[in-house]
Amino acid sequence: MAHLTWTDPPASHVFSPQVLEVVRSNYDTLTLKLQDGLDQFERYSEQPKEAAFFKELVSLLCSYFRAEIPRL
Repeated sequence: MAHLTWTDPPASHVFSPQVLEVVRSNYDTLTLKLQDGLDQFERYSEQPKEAAFFKELVSLLCSYFRAEIPRL
């Protein structure tokens, strides 16, 4: 496998062994910077806040089409 560096032109596909090689070959000078706000997050919800809006919208649309479209 060819030796890769960060200055090489970007490839269309980078595979994990290639990334691992770059990390290993540059480990001594590698510095990681954490992003701010990673310790704060919005809790996962099975029903997000938008669910009530879309439920009401679908209900209104169904009522409208039931009234406007005659039964076949």
